[in-house]
Amino acid sequence: CRGTITTINDISDLVQILRERPDWLAAVRSLVLGDELLDLPQQMVRFAESTEQNFRLVREEFQLVHRRLELLEGRTGNFEGAAYERRVRTRTLLRLEQTLGMDAPVIFFHQEGLIAPELNRLFRQARQSGVVRPDEIADLQETDIIVTDQDAGHAVIEVSITADNDDIMRAERRARVMGLASGEPAKAVVVTANLHGPQESLANDRGVTVLVFPNR
Repeated sequence: CRGTITTINDISDLVQILRERPDWLAAVRSLVLGDELLDLPQQMVRFAESTEQNFRLVREEFQLVHRRLELLEGRTGNFEGAAYERRVRTRTLLRLEQTLGMDAPVIFFHQEGLIAPELNRLFRQARQSGVVRPDEIADLQETDIIVTDQDAGHAVIEVSITADNDDIMRAERRARVMGLASGEPAKAVVVTANLHGPQESLANDRGVTVLVFPNR
């Protein structure tokens, strides 16, 4: 093993000295490479962190835009659905006379603020008697239209521009509650502009009447 070198005669002496003196090695490295090159690894780390933060901000912005678009689509759909419901109310009454045998159907409830006093009393009595649960009455009050005929009972109607399975199942569930609350026949009805085969089959299986009216 060579001893400590005090005189530099060739490159091998310089290499050995730098190995033995880390402080010299650091000074030479700084002199040869320069501060900017020495700081390159830290710069890369800072660049990676900044890039990841920017990507995260971009993802958050896209998610925010997506949520806003979904909200806008939902509001547009609600407006279109409400307009469709208004257009089909009278036609629904006429069709119920033909399909359900209602001689004098009257709208007792719809979501734009109409609820007949008789229906309010019926709901209150049903809650008090315990015939149906309060949450079932609350769910029934979310239906779109309730039509009543003195002789033929009630029709609980879900209105949807495109009928899906949930519309059919809701109509059936809410009509069952209406029948229990009133003690009278209650028919489940779905009014729609678009009815596809699977939903038509489901409605037939569940005993739900479907009325199709164009969205115009």
